[in-house]
Amino acid sequence: MSRPDTRNKRAILQQLATNIRSLRQRKNISLSQLGRMAGVGKATLSLVEAGKANPSIETLSAISTALGIPFGQLTQPIAADVRILKYGEALKLEAVNAPFESYLLSASGRRGSCELYLIKASSGKTYAAPAHSLGTEECVLVLRGKLRVGPAEKALVASEGDVVTFAADRPHVYEAIAKRTEAIVLMIYP
Repeated sequence: MSRPDTRNKRAILQQLATNIRSLRQRKNISLSQLGRMAGVGKATLSLVEAGKANPSIETLSAISTALGIPFGQLTQPIAADVRILKYGEALKLEAVNAPFESYLLSASGRRGSCELYLIKASSGKTYAAPAHSLGTEECVLVLRGKLRVGPAEKALVASEGDVVTFAADRPHVYEAIAKRTEAIVLMIYP
């Protein structure tokens, strides 16, 4: 998958700005309150809501947790009944120090919220993921290579075709064991 072009990135940042502002206002939370809840500066939030910032995945994760919503709800427009995501058009998310590429393939809030990601990694580094909201689960299908994944204290090594499911409401890890590793990650929110 390729990086989104500048036009696509602007559209994504604008969608992000619209969604955060709308969700914050719907919950009757001020910028200052949301900033305190998320551990993000008011000035940063103001820039995000204006579509003039390129926030990290950690910042967006903190905002979504503070708002009590799944991460994908921040980035996705209101869903139509049927959607298609063309190859190469997925939103690339970059986590600080993450040793892999992550692409949001789908987010849904119809009957419970879920997000679908493709991750691509090379061996050698571990990503320590923070806990998601209470009750969140992750289901990881390894497409290629080997991946050590799961709660930090109980991570398992999965090979091609293996599926690992775990509670993601506590710290967890991702570590590619093979040189080229790809996996699908389904995040299921309560």
